Amino acid sequence: MPACPTYRLTGSEAESPRGRIYLMRQWQEARLSADDIQAPLDDCLGCLSCQTACPSGVQYDNLLMQAREAMAPKTHHPFRRGVKRMILRWILPNQTFLRWIRRGLRLTQWLKLDRWLLSQPWIETVSSQLHHQGAPHVAQWLKLAPVLSPKQSWLSRPLTEGSLFEPPEGIVPNGQTVALFLGCVMNAMFSGIHEATVHVLLAQGFRVAIPAGQTCCGALAYHAGETDIARPLAEKNIAAFLQPPPQTSRHTLLDASLLDTSYDWIVLNSAGCGAALKSLPHWLKTPEAQSLSDRVIDVMALLAKSPLAPMRPQRAAQTVTYHAACHLHHAQGVQSEPLSILNQVPNLTLVPLKDAALCCGSAGVYNLEHPDLANGMLAEKIHHVLATKADGVVSGNPGCLLQLQMGLRQAASAMTACHPIEILADAYSS
Repeated sequence: MPACPTYRLTGSEAESPRGRIYLMRQWQEARLSADDIQAPLDDCLGCLSCQTACPSGVQYDNLLMQAREAMAPKTHHPFRRGVKRMILRWILPNQTFLRWIRRGLRLTQWLKLDRWLLSQPWIETVSSQLHHQGAPHVAQWLKLAPVLSPKQSWLSRPLTEGSLFEPPEGIVPNGQTVALFLGCVMNAMFSGIHEATVHVLLAQGFRVAIPAGQTCCGALAYHAGETDIARPLAEKNIAAFLQPPPQTSRHTLLDASLLDTSYDWIVLNSAGCGAALKSLPHWLKTPEAQSLSDRVIDVMALLAKSPLAPMRPQRAAQTVTYHAACHLHHAQGVQSEPLSILNQVPNLTLVPLKDAALCCGSAGVYNLEHPDLANGMLAEKIHHVLATKADGVVSGNPGCLLQLQMGLRQAASAMTACHPIEILADAYSS
């Protein structure tokens, strides 16, 4: 129970994993109604910290997802659910639409409209009142929006599907072809992390493919209980990633005989997406889902399998601390690998973070739907982050990065938040 972030905040038995399992059982036995248990289940982050701590190996995630799927149509906020389903079904899988959202965000930030809105004394009150009626919490959305740098032109485009990148001249190929999963918001808003991932993998001798036809992983829909949206997305990704790699690289036409008939690994740099793809056998229960799941790997876990290629030794000294994203640390069990990789970067000092594996409050869109609870978790996390006196904090999940960046801005801290692969890419830059 002490591993549960909502129990730590509220002290309520109903907001603990043990209490939620009890409520689910009472509902299954018709002793409680859906109305009685909906709030405690909605308040759960799904961080799976309880599952890591449980000495009995209870698969809490499976219980929670089954209950949420059954209860999704019974929500107290049908309007909010309708908006969410529209976003999950039509917006997140649409990269063209997401690119236009990014351009609009870039223009809004350039005109400083977001700062003006957040400076208005009424915005927080009105947003909270509308949120309680089922509408999105506008102020929280504005606070969490990624700050797009001037380098991220509103006309810039992310990586192109169907590309194949070869190791540059002077790098000995290791004979493995990996596929990079792009995701939805990750590709639209964090394309720089994808570019850094490709750069580091090429430096290790991997051939990197960007399969065409891939789409949103479906994690947000699945965790919301909207499995009728999540499953078709999973099937589309299975079709995309179980195909042979493309035969043309960015620069050269390759001999097809040199290519593998399948990808050695499907690489992800988003903890939430990785956990979703690894759990596909629970969603679909097909051999194809199992085949895909078996090859899914986080980029830090893949890099930890072999000695790293030499990095630039003269890089500027830097001190960082590491926040362990829940869906990397708990869901995927990738715990020591990011630390071992970061400890190999020249002139990088890694300092420990108290309760590093405790949820920051992001949890997909939890911080948008439950801002009060999420902000309470963030306050504790930022307190520990600032106590390290590091130059920055690193984490392997985009949602965590947005949450941490918001917390650091609110604390008026000069600390930065970035993905560990970005630090590695810098170490491999000439």
